Amino acid sequence: MCGLAGALRIYKRSDLDLLEIVKKMNNKLKNRGPDDEGYWVNEEKTIALAHRRLSIMELSKAGSQPMISFSGRYILVFNGEIYNHTELREEIQNEQTFKEIKKWKGGSDTETLITAISIWGFHKTIKKLIGMFSIACWDKEENILFLSRDRIGEKPLYYTFNNKLLLFASELDAIEEVNHLPFRINKTALKLYLSCNFIPSPYTIYEGINKLKPGSYLKIRGDEFTEKLKCESIVYWDLENQLIKRQIKKNKIDDIKIVNHIEFLLKNSIKRQMNADVSLGAFLSGGIDSSLVVAIMQSISSEKIKTFTLGFQEKEFDESLYAKNIANYLGTDHTEFKLKAEEAIKIIEKLPEVYDEPFADVSQIPMIIISKLARKKVKVCLSGDGGDEIFGGYNRYIFTKNFWRLLKIIPLPLRFLLSRIFQSISLKKIKKILNLFGKVIPQLSKINILEEKITKIAKLLKAKNSSELYSLICFENSPNEILNQSKESISESNLYMHNHVNIDLVHNMMIQDLKAYLPDDVLVKIDRASMYYSLETRLPFLDINLINYAFNIPTSQKIKLFKGKWPLRKLLKSYLPSKLFERPKVGFSVPISDWLRGPLKNWAENLLDPRLIEKDGYFNSKLITQKWHEHISGKKNWSNILWSIIIFQLWLDHRKKR
Repeated sequence: MCGLAGALRIYKRSDLDLLEIVKKMNNKLKNRGPDDEGYWVNEEKTIALAHRRLSIMELSKAGSQPMISFSGRYILVFNGEIYNHTELREEIQNEQTFKEIKKWKGGSDTETLITAISIWGFHKTIKKLIGMFSIACWDKEENILFLSRDRIGEKPLYYTFNNKLLLFASELDAIEEVNHLPFRINKTALKLYLSCNFIPSPYTIYEGINKLKPGSYLKIRGDEFTEKLKCESIVYWDLENQLIKRQIKKNKIDDIKIVNHIEFLLKNSIKRQMNADVSLGAFLSGGIDSSLVVAIMQSISSEKIKTFTLGFQEKEFDESLYAKNIANYLGTDHTEFKLKAEEAIKIIEKLPEVYDEPFADVSQIPMIIISKLARKKVKVCLSGDGGDEIFGGYNRYIFTKNFWRLLKIIPLPLRFLLSRIFQSISLKKIKKILNLFGKVIPQLSKINILEEKITKIAKLLKAKNSSELYSLICFENSPNEILNQSKESISESNLYMHNHVNIDLVHNMMIQDLKAYLPDDVLVKIDRASMYYSLETRLPFLDINLINYAFNIPTSQKIKLFKGKWPLRKLLKSYLPSKLFERPKVGFSVPISDWLRGPLKNWAENLLDPRLIEKDGYFNSKLITQKWHEHISGKKNWSNILWSIIIFQLWLDHRKKR
């Protein structure tokens, strides 16, 4: 796990010092790689590569980067881990070309990677890799630069070019550090950000800077020196297209075979990801996915696994007791921390440093804190993220499927009328009504924040089709009324689910989350938070073999009795008593709605000052003030859109001070 940066000259005649540029960029990546740094510039001074190293495997200088291939043809910088590099080495050693080299210089996966590229070429090699990575590789013989990202998007890679330079780096801040390039706010990206609290690929908050999309690579000729850069984008892996071609199996598979094969694949993935030359642990939330990862880790480890849990004082958000009971049962070395609102404020002030562009998933706060907690004891942490997206774990999958069956029966005009009626009732009144019904129907009182769920359903009544319904569930903010430039026609089509007729609704939703929500929200949250504290995170559920198998399992065998992840639940029962983990899903979040009305109120009001918002010119200050007053009075819950605006204002303020 490291950071990389680079610069490629587009014009041959230029007085720019590429080495100085990449050094400046590399300094911004120090947290990603505090253990070592390295640089390489070619003789013609047309390309420069930089690297920051977090030493995890092969701690000696034999793992240092940039790394030059045995032939001298390829120069590579690489961020991430190749989990199957041992198997790749065995395959490489059978090649005649390698037999002439005779031996390896060290045990790093970087050396495995660059040797594989030297023997098989870039395209063939990238398709063989199992792991998380972003790669920059220069082919000295052909004068071609390859920029690549792993299949799911665990590791980031940003790039931009103008008439002088192509720049690329692991973080946006590193590119922004090249101060002779002016960057403007991308209004399309801003609208998308307000819609869903993150900025989807390939957009970034700046015009002219892109995120490389997962499962793809760029092939850039570096010897043309013309105004039009020759850049070819190649998709080497696309789950959506694979599924459309082969279709998901509709015939039932034997349940026992499914569970056994998942255990085999997951155990194999965890074994690979536990391979490290430094201390290792795991995040334990007490949910299905993290509990299963920890249980398997402990079953194959001769030592106590170090586990880490974050709890909250607010009971409806706190799962720390469940995690503690599971840790006690498994016998892990457990560390727990209870988060208070006052401590969260200190973390919130750091958000623009941790996340290099506006990012408003409130679970970013506990993720930062648990990363800081874990880094005090370990250098690598495994996590259960990804299980929901490939095994149907989100409640929204079940809800959307069943709600659409009901919704499509009701005429659209009637639904619009019902929506207006529900949305006109304040949260306080809804809560009073529910309290009265709760005396008659006790089960209602057991549902967390039910009044807020009812107001969300009111918005969903307007959905015209299942795709729009799922988009409204996932991306509930309406940015058009908030943005000053809302009259502009800005497409949000890349966020909408595409209904493929040969794939059922649930798998369509899961594919959409794999394309947008997982890489651009969940994985961004994990990567930036953990790397801020120089902690490597590994996600066993995102092993490509497990993903491919999971999408062969019919929906009916993933979701049973209105519960997702049935195979994982069944498998976990062989490691833990079901009473320790069978309960309603809470999610890794914080009570931001209440915090904005309480301990964060003054801080938030300063950032939402109408004079400041009008001066910046991005938002409708009157509407924001109205929503703020409705929220703090308890009349409505506008925490989602308000938090997005607050985080943008915080990021903007941080940017002005740089």
